[in-house]
Amino acid sequence: MSAHLKSFASTLAGQITSQNPLYSDLKSGVFLHGATRLAIKTFLRDGLGNALRVKGAQVVFLDLNPGTQEISLAEVLAEIWGSLEDNGGKPCPNLLPDAVRAVTRSGKALAILLDGIDHKAPQKEHEALFKALKAARDASNLWGGEQGPLLLVVAGTCKERLLMLTSDRNEAFYCATMLTIPDG
Repeated sequence: MSAHLKSFASTLAGQITSQNPLYSDLKSGVFLHGATRLAIKTFLRDGLGNALRVKGAQVVFLDLNPGTQEISLAEVLAEIWGSLEDNGGKPCPNLLPDAVRAVTRSGKALAILLDGIDHKAPQKEHEALFKALKAARDASNLWGGEQGPLLLVVAGTCKERLLMLTSDRNEAFYCATMLTIPDG
C-alpha cells in the first residue's frame, strides 16, 4: 500500500474516532467508493483497519462481495460478539444492539468495515441488515458516557448504488458521508 493511501487511512481513522464536532457527520457512517474490489479490500483491511486499531478501536471486517460466503444478520452478530476481547463464554445476544452494547461497554470504539455493500443494496432482503446496523449505530452513539461508539465504514465499487443508500430518505444510511478512495 502506498504512503499516500496509508496517510489517507490514518487521517480518516483520526476523523472517524475524533470527538471534534467538525467530524460529527462521520458518526452517521462513511461510504467509500473505490475502483476495484482488491483495492477496496486492501485499503479496508490493511490501511483503515490498522489505522483504527492504532486509535484503539476494535475492528470487524466483513466481506459481502459476490463469490464470498453469504453473511446473515446472525453471522454479523457472531462476528461482532467474537470481537470482544473477553466475552466470558456467554452466548451471543439475539439482537444486534445488544451485541454492540456489550462490545462498546469496554469504552473502545467498535468499527465495522463492510466491503461489497453495493452488491447488497438493490436486494430488499438485505434491508433488515442495513436497518439493524443503523439502529445499533444510533443506539450506541446516543448512549455516550463511557461506552465506545459504533463506527460504520462501508465500501463498494458501484458509486451509483452507494449513492442510492446515502441519498434516498427511505434508506437506512440517508445522509451518510460518501468519499472516494484515492488511487494508490
